[in-house]
Amino acid sequence: IKQLKASGQGTISDVMFEDLNGNSVQDSNETTGVAGIKVELYNDQGTLVSTSTTGTDGRYTFSNVPDGTYYLHVDMSTLPSDEKLYTTQGINCADGNSSYFTISGGNTITGFHFGFYPQQGAIQSFVYNDANKNGQKDGGEAGISGVHVALYTEAGAKVADATTDSAGAYHFDAIEPGRYYAKADIPDGYKYQSGAEFGADGTTGYFTVASEQTLRNELNLGLSTSNSS
Repeated sequence: IKQLKASGQGTISDVMFEDLNGNSVQDSNETTGVAGIKVELYNDQGTLVSTSTTGTDGRYTFSNVPDGTYYLHVDMSTLPSDEKLYTTQGINCADGNSSYFTISGGNTITGFHFGFYPQQGAIQSFVYNDANKNGQKDGGEAGISGVHVALYTEAGAKVADATTDSAGAYHFDAIEPGRYYAKADIPDGYKYQSGAEFGADGTTGYFTVASEQTLRNELNLGLSTSNSS
């Protein structure tokens, strides 16, 4: 725990953030704070002194704290549902309590925080030539490159675009949990052949991406050449 000298009454401040590399330190590239976490300040008699809630930058602050011995309590019910508690510094993740610390001579206390990891999903699938028309990507069936696929929320807002690579693979990463649909632009010279989720117009029905779930091959799209029977 760092104690930095300052003048006047003491300050307690730190940041709840997305700790992407899991090292319990907010590195320069980890700029996403976690808002809405309630932090309470108690004295050593167990009396609530003050409450702070993290802002959009993830920071909580207690200012003008008189000399004395204190501890922090994080209201664990206010942790976000779309973030996984990943690392902790100075706070017990079982009960949300910190260790005791002392305010003396206007010092600043820092080093009490949680690190989180976003609970996001992903999609990894293929657009391919369904040569035998059996509705599944078999060995030897070539992928189709350069096909544009867009991902939309259930409300119709575009989330991301992808283009199939030389193997026909496309992917969407870091997807927030929720319901979506996808639309593929079927290229000239091809027609719809098969797809568990896709319809003949290249659009899927609604599907759900859950927290930390990867949909693999579930949004495969089989095409055939326009002149095939």
